[in-house]
Amino acid sequence: MMTVNEFWARLAINAVIILVGVVLLASGVGLGGLILVVGVLGGIWTAIRAKRQTDKMNRAIAEKRRR
Repeated sequence: MMTVNEFWARLAINAVIILVGVVLLASGVGLGGLILVVGVLGGIWTAIRAKRQTDKMNRAIAEKRRR
């Protein structure tokens, strides 16, 4: 289960990875594009994982209220 602090830490790490990718890409390094894509995919994965966790928690709360 991902905590709020872990969520923000993951977003910050992915933002740094994206920034490094942009800088490398602007410098003409071919690997910069790959690093940029990895950072974007990491951010998307973090958002998807957080959404799934929120949905799971909301379902658990709704189930508890039904009892």
